[in-house]
Amino acid sequence: MLSYTKEGVSLSLFHENRYATKNNLKAIKLVVCFRRQRKYFPTGVNMTDEGFSQLFVCRKRDSVESRQSLERTFYKYRTIIDYLLEKNKFSFDNIERELNTNNSGNTLLIDCFKKRLKRSKAIINLALRQIMNMLSKQFLNLILENNLT
Repeated sequence: MLSYTKEGVSLSLFHENRYATKNNLKAIKLVVCFRRQRKYFPTGVNMTDEGFSQLFVCRKRDSVESRQSLERTFYKYRTIIDYLLEKNKFSFDNIERELNTNNSGNTLLIDCFKKRLKRSKAIINLALRQIMNMLSKQFLNLILENNLT
């Protein structure tokens, strides 16, 4: 089951049991809880009760596709929530505003991805420096051991 909590905001999946379609399919929604208030956001995925209970266990193609779709939606919301919390601008209205903007105006999400990319580059550069230092020390030890100077 997908769930996430940070600074009093929780995000999780919710299987709607109140309303069903003609095929007995029920909507799966994301629930954001903040200060004891809940806001439900649609994921676009509908499943039966049995399908939902087997969602993260089953390896059938339909289950895998539904699970991947839910994970993409979940991490999109998680990224938005993380960024809004980081900027101290979290509210349900800001989540909706961010989701309703088109991709060219999606500045919060773009800024968040840029920041994560910078962090990733910094980590990679640090790891490469450590590897180079380690290799150079080993190379010097090899030269000294074999009297190749």
